[in-house]
Amino acid sequence: QTLSAMERALFSQFIVVPSTYYPLFFATTGLLQGLSIRESWIRGRKIFMSIYGRNLLFWLPVQFLVFGWVSEKYQITTLSFIGLFWTVLLSLFA
Repeated sequence: QTLSAMERALFSQFIVVPSTYYPLFFATTGLLQGLSIRESWIRGRKIFMSIYGRNLLFWLPVQFLVFGWVSEKYQITTLSFIGLFWTVLLSLFA
């Protein structure tokens, strides 16, 4: 159970998040701020490491705990609620 939780958390944080989540985040927020694709790319490159570092500090332990100890039945609800909190934090820092 512990190994499975760690594998899922690591896959999410080191594969899915940098390859999918953050490109979509920077593209969407750039569009909403009226930035060009190039400006969004520059903005993303400028602040990615700072935000990604915070992401790892926040989400690795959260996902490890959720995947390891929260019933599968409640994992999506739990992660969605925590994700709402994270989105607010991310918006403040981005």
